[in-house]
Amino acid sequence: MTGVRRRVLELSLLAYPRGQRSRDRELLLDLALDLSADHGTVRESAGLVRAGLAARWARPRSVRRRVAAACLGLAAVSAGLAVVAPQSVVTAETEVHQPGGAR
Repeated sequence: MTGVRRRVLELSLLAYPRGQRSRDRELLLDLALDLSADHGTVRESAGLVRAGLAARWARPRSVRRRVAAACLGLAAVSAGLAVVAPQSVVTAETEVHQPGGAR
């Protein structure tokens, strides 16, 4: 599970600008891995994407780049949910009663 968690969080780091990502990658990844053990991978992934997009948004860029950054963040969160969500699905068994007492 740690390998999947690490990969999802690495994908989420792509929301950060390249310079900041190369400078702070290990620090952000280590912190997110520690926090995801307690709070969940999806929450930490979403937090990384949100913070990365905020960092990108704060930089003076064109509208096209801002739209691309938003799409990248959405794709990263979607990928994280697609990997993590199936592992948390709960199934329930039900008993079906047929008329006449037969089962």
